[in-house]
Amino acid sequence: MLKKASYSLLRSLFSTSTAPVPEETRGKVAGLIKGHAKTPPVEEEVLPLLAENGNFEMWRIDGEEKTPLPKEDIGKFYCGDCYVCLYSYPSNEKKEDHYLYCWFGKDSSQEDQKMAVLQAILMFTSMKGKPVQGRMYQGKEAPQFVAIF
Repeated sequence: MLKKASYSLLRSLFSTSTAPVPEETRGKVAGLIKGHAKTPPVEEEVLPLLAENGNFEMWRIDGEEKTPLPKEDIGKFYCGDCYVCLYSYPSNEKKEDHYLYCWFGKDSSQEDQKMAVLQAILMFTSMKGKPVQGRMYQGKEAPQFVAIF
């Protein structure tokens, strides 16, 4: 009985009116939806997150296998394929850090995408969980990723 009374009391405290809240009582604007800003966004220089003097290895997903790419083909991504990439670079602590990621072409099959993720997990496990993992989708690559090439 107490629960019903408390709920009724609580509900009566709030107005069911749908009248708009006056602009001045709403506080400062926390953010603007893209396209509605009064000034254009500030162009900032994108700083590299990864060292640029690392070693890059790349494999194309071919069915249930990953096929290593020759050095001259590293950096070539085809829209119907998926790739597993490993970027190893020196860190400040006199050791190597690793960035392991999958790249998915926009026309790649779901089976290839799943196999790329599985191959990346197997590599991650074999490296004792040291790499940072990520996923890249064609057309949505981070500027730091593009800077590696």
